[in-house]
Amino acid sequence: MAMESESGRPSGALGDGSTMFGTVLVSGATGFVGFHVVQTLLAHSGVNQVRCLTRKPTPDLEELAAVSGGRVQLCLGDLGTVESCRSSVAPHLADVDGVINCAAHYRWWTKSPNQFRRLNAEAAGELAALSRQAGVRQVPATLGHETTFTYIGVRDAAAAIVAALHRGKTGRRYLIGNQRMATDEYYNLIARLSGTPPPRPVVPVWLAAGWAQAAAALATLTGVPPQAPPDLIRTVAYGTLLYDSGCSEAELGLALPYRDIAASFQEAVECVKRHDAQRVAGARP
Repeated sequence: MAMESESGRPSGALGDGSTMFGTVLVSGATGFVGFHVVQTLLAHSGVNQVRCLTRKPTPDLEELAAVSGGRVQLCLGDLGTVESCRSSVAPHLADVDGVINCAAHYRWWTKSPNQFRRLNAEAAGELAALSRQAGVRQVPATLGHETTFTYIGVRDAAAAIVAALHRGKTGRRYLIGNQRMATDEYYNLIARLSGTPPPRPVVPVWLAAGWAQAAAALATLTGVPPQAPPDLIRTVAYGTLLYDSGCSEAELGLALPYRDIAASFQEAVECVKRHDAQRVAGARP
């Protein structure tokens, strides 16, 4: 979704009709999507500097800043609450032309359900309000069976988010992605790419839902996340997500066709393997 402020700042335009943004702040810059958004912004001729808002920079983000020639600025801030957003994030919005919010609570379960509301709704809303007050011109927000889902690779998603910053219309919501897979196709693809066997047992929805509720109740007592939270079961069982993204692709001027989803999943698998290897290495004495 794209939102414009009423700052009246002059906005230049590129040859393709895109709006120029001298400085863009990206929240959640250390995340899987956020990091790719930062890389995409750096490749865009209409952006001079990217401010990466994070509670703690990752080595990858620090390395990117080191080789960016000063175009990447690491900014410490916390979107966890409205109060922390006002105290630690607002100062970084000075002289910012655009904000991309990639910060969100993505887990399927948490011992404190209020965390979802505080970060995904309240803090995100406060960031948008602070951006308006600071005169930011554009804020594209990411909202963030035999069930069939629509998929898109993270590079294509990052490109679409940046396109919404430059070419998105006020108040519009954009659905992107056109590659679809049923659940068994998804599991078989991940199994092939990762070298692990796909799950074989088929569990009835009613049984999985009952087990998930019991596991969630136990998790509330122990603090240990359940393997399959109720929200995950509901999404897998009833969450078929099909739509036509043609209008969004045309309005944002996205490059088509999208990258093959198998190649995107391969990158994701390799990313998880590297993360696991780093975690194991860090745990060794």
